Amino acid sequence: MKRGFCAECGTTVLSGRESAGVLAVTSGSLDDPGLFRPTMHIWVSSKQPWLKLDDGLPQFAEAAPA
Repeated sequence: MKRGFCAECGTTVLSGRESAGVLAVTSGSLDDPGLFRPTMHIWVSSKQPWLKLDDGLPQFAEAAPA
């Protein structure tokens, strides 16, 4: 797992696995996070029971497939 940090405050803004070719950008680091819509739900095995994911997006118990 690799992580990228803000040079100003040290907050994590990027994370990813080279082996999977995936890079995650924290939505809080974007000026307008509304520009990007979710494409899947990952780690749903640890979601709270009251959270209903009924938007039709693919769901994965753990990490997304490579």
